[in-house]
Amino acid sequence: FPTTHCPGPGHCRRDQHQAPQAGSGMDGVAKTNDDATQSKRSAVDLGYWQDEFIKSFCVTFEKQRKPPLINRGYYARVMSVTRFVRQFADAAGGRAQVVSLGAGYDTMFWRLRVSGETQKHDRIENKPAHGCMKAA
Repeated sequence: FPTTHCPGPGHCRRDQHQAPQAGSGMDGVAKTNDDATQSKRSAVDLGYWQDEFIKSFCVTFEKQRKPPLINRGYYARVMSVTRFVRQFADAAGGRAQVVSLGAGYDTMFWRLRVSGETQKHDRIENKPAHGCMKAA
């Protein structure tokens, strides 16, 4: 897979890379990612948790308020995964390596980096492999 070093939030957005090809199967994946990102932003805008980076990853900058069940669901997911990663890093004595596969525009790296919880500040973005998915 080709990789690109991502210098910071807003610099690794899909529009800078090859756009998904219609009918490739990736367009649905990209839409799911965009909806998840907007849902996280909705919860952040309502104060469920703090994430100064989520707006940088949104495809559209207009606010979209989601239903309370969606906001609470994303809160539970984000807090659970963040807690698990922190516990894992603590158990490894701060020498843990975390690889997020299929995480979409997840901002955990940036949130942990700003809080000083990461020792090594590398993030690698993989471009989607369009040829690996076939339409059913």
